[in-house]
Amino acid sequence: MEKTTPLQERVVQAAVKLFAGRGFHGTSIRAIACAAGVSIGAIYHHYRSKEEVFLAILRREYERRRTVVEELKAQGMAPKELVRCVASVHFELLDRHQDSVKLLAQTLPTEHPRLQARLRALEEEYAGYVAELLREGMLAAQIRQCHALTAAHALLGMAKAVTARALEDDAVGHDLRVRGPEELAEFAWRALCP
Repeated sequence: MEKTTPLQERVVQAAVKLFAGRGFHGTSIRAIACAAGVSIGAIYHHYRSKEEVFLAILRREYERRRTVVEELKAQGMAPKELVRCVASVHFELLDRHQDSVKLLAQTLPTEHPRLQARLRALEEEYAGYVAELLREGMLAAQIRQCHALTAAHALLGMAKAVTARALEDDAVGHDLRVRGPEELAEFAWRALCP
């Protein structure tokens, strides 16, 4: 993960809570500075805009997922288990980083095309990483032949949708937090097994 300074860490932690609670539009740089206990100038020293802060949070979330999967891959985990991990890692991070996961599950309004394009690039990068894992599994004949990028987007889209619903504080959300990781992982594997 990208190295951050203690000040950047305070800014990101404050921003995560504000964005998750107030939304992107309801959060200002001033509010982030106040919550982080830093000056507005200190934020602008590290980030050019509120959008940059938001993207830093989402970049961190994708990096967390990638790091988890890379560590398991380095341990020699089989493709089946890696697919299961990609499907369920959203849930594993839900308890520890609920506000960040909430941001990742949100859809930004269309009046921010530049921000949407940059977010799309982050999503594409992670989907490309997952597609490469699937291609490796196909080469080893441990995953059925398919269009890897389509399968990666389908897998990530399912995880995002189920995680977004699991964030709700009701009986269905609770049930999805409990049963979702295993069910989603099994569903994904059945679609990809050779």
